[in-house]
Amino acid sequence: KDEIDRRLDLDLSNFLRIKLQHMDINEAMNFILPKVFPLHLCYEDASIGQRNEETGEVNMPDMAGNSLSGLDSKGLYLIDNGFLLVIFVRNETPSNILMNLFGVEDRQFITVIPTEDTVFENLDDTKERIMNIIDSLRR
Repeated sequence: KDEIDRRLDLDLSNFLRIKLQHMDINEAMNFILPKVFPLHLCYEDASIGQRNEETGEVNMPDMAGNSLSGLDSKGLYLIDNGFLLVIFVRNETPSNILMNLFGVEDRQFITVIPTEDTVFENLDDTKERIMNIIDSLRR
């Protein structure tokens, strides 16, 4: 409910219905069943996120499952629903990954919503490969 006690769920459901009606099948599938990519693998395998200079294609990590129980508790994931790209930080994500991306050692210290500009301000090899993955999904 909003501040004057109007129910907003009807507006939201109408918005989603109209949005889904105007999507093609691929957009609708992405919206309903988002793609989940394990970004933590960029820290384990230097080939993930590399751009092929000849073809311009990016070596993407294999997609992860869409259930929370199937995601590694030490993982860092990129979720693509066709409209938003969201970095999902799991509870036990290693501190070296958190320090590299967000400048903190524990996820509880992420006190502001990180933006692309703040996270990728100082590019290193790993961040550049993650940006390659993000740019590839945007295309």
